[in-house]
Amino acid sequence: ELTIWPPLLNERPPQSWHLIEGDLAFIKYAPPGEILDITLLSARSHTAPSFLRYSGTGWYTTVPLSAQTVYLETKPGPHKETKFADWGPQSSSDPLALPLIQKLKALREAEN
Repeated sequence: ELTIWPPLLNERPPQSWHLIEGDLAFIKYAPPGEILDITLLSARSHTAPSFLRYSGTGWYTTVPLSAQTVYLETKPGPHKETKFADWGPQSSSDPLALPLIQKLKALREAEN
């Protein structure tokens, strides 16, 4: 089962993710829950990047796609608070997560 967190707001770019182990999906959203883009990151694939730098502002979340996913996330500080969207999926069991889960499964199948 996938671990899904609610979308959160990136107000202070840039932000970066560097995969050390496993696979991760970076999902950009537009309110009220439209999936704009999904980027797959991998520490083991030769076709997917292992690094992502997000210089934009807006709503996003990350979803670990492997049993063990290790990554380094960096962003400007100081960190004051995280703003989570109440309009997006709150967990993998939330019915709002179904479109995301279906898209992630299709992307994973297309990669294999």
